[in-house]
Amino acid sequence: MADGLADIIERQAKRHPDRVALRFEGLEIRYAALWQQILAATSNLIRAGVCPGDCIAYWGLNHPTTLVLLFALARLNAILLPLNYRLASAEISTILRHAGARLIVADAAHEATARGLQSSLDVKLITALDLQVDAVADPLVRRGLADSPVLLVYTSGTTGHPKGAL
Repeated sequence: MADGLADIIERQAKRHPDRVALRFEGLEIRYAALWQQILAATSNLIRAGVCPGDCIAYWGLNHPTTLVLLFALARLNAILLPLNYRLASAEISTILRHAGARLIVADAAHEATARGLQSSLDVKLITALDLQVDAVADPLVRRGLADSPVLLVYTSGTTGHPKGAL
């Protein structure tokens, strides 16, 4: 059986824990630290009720949290829906409804707007900081499947309404 997406990071964390996995705005994150962040995010997503097949939106600026969320969701066989932070609230709302998103993870810059949308949508909200809270990894987490979809992106909608591409 082929490895799931998150297995790549786990394997690198075991083989080369001190190698740099990510560089972002002067910050270096080593594979071991990245894997620990993924484990914590996975546990926090489970606590938030994320199940296999769920679509989870990320509304925020480019940040390593986006990758942590992607790999954590891959471990849960759930799907990441990155939202274009430049879109208006009405457009975001339309995409969230169309995608059937169950949860929004918002960074600090988008949290207030996301809370405003939360009341009109049947969606939970957690902050990007909530993903980082130390949590005990659940050893019973099902491994991501190699053929499970992990990402849903929406087209720009230049010839009509935006369409989701899995």
